[in-house]
Amino acid sequence: MIKAVLFDIGGTLHTVTNNAKLARSFAKRLERRLEVYDIHITTPYDELAFTLHENAEDYKHWSEQTLRELPNVKIWNEYYLKEYHIGEEKLAPIARREARPDRRGTELPLRLRARSEQAPAEAL
Repeated sequence: MIKAVLFDIGGTLHTVTNNAKLARSFAKRLERRLEVYDIHITTPYDELAFTLHENAEDYKHWSEQTLRELPNVKIWNEYYLKEYHIGEEKLAPIARREARPDRRGTELPLRLRARSEQAPAEAL
């Protein structure tokens, strides 16, 4: 029997803090993860972290204005990594698996920890 249903709308249960160290760590892990899929980004980590944050803010603004959400692969391609012109086809395998920059505070460490137990270290 279901006793309760929780909906996280607009950061009610999930919040993100803008921590420079966490943002840099996320950028570093993202770059390594992309390399596994033959996607190479050579932007310095601090700059990549800043770009991801700005692009995530752009997506958030668009989403709030339109009251729509895009599939993850479109978000990564059209917002988060738009400067790199990677394409949805290359991003599709990882867009389903990776945390989004606007949610990096909780999802990525948990997912990377779970993967590190299953995947070779060089893949992380």
